[in-house]
Amino acid sequence: MNIATLDHSDIRNVVLRFDGPGFPVVTVEAPARGKTLGVTFLLSPGFCLFSVSAAMEAFGTANRLAGREAYRWRFVSVDARQVESDAGITIECGTDIALDRHGIGASEPADIVFVASDRPVSPAVMGRVKRYLHGMYQRGARIVGTGRGALLLAEAGFLDGRRCAVHWQHLPEFDQRYPKADVDCHLYESSGRVITCAGQTASLDLAMNLVRQDLGADIALQLCNHHVVEQVRPARHRQRRPDTSSIEITNPRLGAAIALMKANLAEPLPLVQLARRIGMSRRQVERLFEFEGQQAPARFYLHVRLEQAQKLLQTTDLPIVDIGKTCGFISASHFSKCYRKRFGHSPKREREQDED
Repeated sequence: MNIATLDHSDIRNVVLRFDGPGFPVVTVEAPARGKTLGVTFLLSPGFCLFSVSAAMEAFGTANRLAGREAYRWRFVSVDARQVESDAGITIECGTDIALDRHGIGASEPADIVFVASDRPVSPAVMGRVKRYLHGMYQRGARIVGTGRGALLLAEAGFLDGRRCAVHWQHLPEFDQRYPKADVDCHLYESSGRVITCAGQTASLDLAMNLVRQDLGADIALQLCNHHVVEQVRPARHRQRRPDTSSIEITNPRLGAAIALMKANLAEPLPLVQLARRIGMSRRQVERLFEFEGQQAPARFYLHVRLEQAQKLLQTTDLPIVDIGKTCGFISASHFSKCYRKRFGHSPKREREQDED
């Protein structure tokens, strides 16, 4: 760990050791193994129960493996005391942010704050969330945004200039609303004490990674064995995103239309011409794609071209400009704009990631 990049609150115990003549060796020791870490799950209506449960399971199992209460958690709501999850299961919270922020109710120190959200919140509630999170951060807590919680962190100003991870479903919205954030489609990202996570199963990977940081590699390895996973997936592991090839094709005309799209990437066929070549009207093709492919044919065609561009970026050394032209983009700027909207980062970043 490079001490020059540490936030002062990350430095739990700095030790200077002199190994003979010369400069002292600076080491940063891990948190005391006997400390109980407080975890606050900040819940908003419609939060992903799976993401929260995965993190709780990792912390609870870590307690049993460590033979002590290494983690203690509680639930805090953004508004009402009872919060219904996306699964329809209601969680009873001990307090809400208004009371907790002023130390009223079951207030406890928080070392980690998990912001669990999968729905937008109102501006009024967002204002309270922002004040609450900044207060917790100033007290030294690690702030974690899971699922749409990453968007709440961005709205609260935590992600300006920071690298962050967002679920692929939220990438287009996130990239448009928060251009100052360095967003990507990884499982999770840590930037000092600000952590973002795609949610779902990535929440388990993140929680196990936090356990490894807090309790050591041995406990983390036992945790992997318990959860029957080979290893904790690294933060930079890319999310699996659905693409056009994942659509089950049962209609032969749909298959013929997609085959024509893939055969005409450099010069995309106008929809009218594509429809004529498979013996359908334009409106019939639109209905076919909307029913079978769950999207408009023009959007599907664009995704086919972008996925081919992604494959070329990852597997060839062709210049980015040439790849754009090969996939039917008339200018580098248009290619970059469409690519970023689809994948959350530029073609240049795609190639840099592949080289990491």
